[in-house]
Amino acid sequence: MAETLQRRHETLGWRAVIGVLYPTFGGLNPVAGELDMAVPKGVVFHHAHFHGPLGWSVEALIAVLPQVSEVAKEAAFPGVDLILQHGLPIGIIEGIGGDKKIISTIEQATGVKATTAITSAVEALRKLQVTKPIIVTGYNGEQVNAIFLKFMKDSGFEVVYHTERGGDRWGEAPPHAYYRISKDAYHKFPQAQGILIASGRAFTSAEVIEPLETDLRIPVVTMNSAILWNVLNMVEVREPIEHWGRLLKMF
Repeated sequence: MAETLQRRHETLGWRAVIGVLYPTFGGLNPVAGELDMAVPKGVVFHHAHFHGPLGWSVEALIAVLPQVSEVAKEAAFPGVDLILQHGLPIGIIEGIGGDKKIISTIEQATGVKATTAITSAVEALRKLQVTKPIIVTGYNGEQVNAIFLKFMKDSGFEVVYHTERGGDRWGEAPPHAYYRISKDAYHKFPQAQGILIASGRAFTSAEVIEPLETDLRIPVVTMNSAILWNVLNMVEVREPIEHWGRLLKMF
């Protein structure tokens, strides 16, 4: 099986193969599909999955962390160029520096360079020179959101405003769900330099980024746009991606 995967990825992933560690909640994974469709030709993702988390509590999220090493090994067959830990709550649950611990665990277990979703978001905002963002979240819960906002502040950002679109479950928010809430937030806080939509798996990034950037004239980053920009940059595939906003043209 491993040899078959390696041959397939050597053919399809002739520019880069990226391993991705995903949380598992059951059913289809819209995040995986969006990333797979967005990357340039010659780049492929190889998916491996955590068991869980079983909920959004701090305890449930921390319980996933011991799996990082073994799940990373599943993604690290010969030919993988980079490993990404996907899933914002897992990456921030231990606070500032927690993402660096995950990266170190992956790299020590596999010998492959690594990054995380939250690392990608931080680096993307820095690339865009956004130090005063509006942050829009979805369905993470009050406790996880508080940890996330502290993580961003500890990373050097002045969070101008945070709002959450509550009530969304896995994959239920339509593509336009975050347009209005983001626009209203900017009207209230026009001093913001950009918007970070950290809504996980609930919507299609590409369908909301460009309308917001066009209408508000400020940069907009989602978790998937940040991830795409960061991982492609790290594997030196610097081909601009259309319809994903200004970030994906800044290699």
